[in-house]
Amino acid sequence: MITTTFEEQLARLIDLMPAHSNPGVGDSLGTQFPIRFNWGTIEKLDAFLVMPETGSKYPFIWLVEGKDNENDQNETISRKSKIIIATQSLGVNRFNPEIYATDYRDILNPIKNNFIKVLKSSGISILNPEYTVNRVKDFKWNEKGEGIADVWNVIIIEAEITFNVEHNRCLNTIKF
Repeated sequence: MITTTFEEQLARLIDLMPAHSNPGVGDSLGTQFPIRFNWGTIEKLDAFLVMPETGSKYPFIWLVEGKDNENDQNETISRKSKIIIATQSLGVNRFNPEIYATDYRDILNPIKNNFIKVLKSSGISILNPEYTVNRVKDFKWNEKGEGIADVWNVIIIEAEITFNVEHNRCLNTIKF
């Protein structure tokens, strides 16, 4: 019997990821921003964004709820996953080249690359080699922009991910 969830296993992997470093912000060493993780519907994502916080919510990884395929015999959980990697848009009125040169090059693409690396190297997960990556600038969860808390730049990954959840399965050490 499987006693864990897809969300718990994904959280284990995201905990392995290094904090995002933003050189030049704050002191001379730069500022470290931990990668936040949560899950739920897109509507719950908006509720998450309006909750009062003492620190930044960004960058974060959000797993959109979905159905799991559980295999008791192989002790695996798999899901066609939709994952949103987001950071707050630093300038809603900027043009695409400037957005790509900052938010994507410096923040989102490195986080995506680390996320893919941890999925491929963890020892507990299998990433189907065919997955989609969609970079969306000034993302809003509805076309009219109603009810949004912030405007963000995002990378949306849609992928089949499988976790081997056999009892006491250890994670590999991953060098970033």
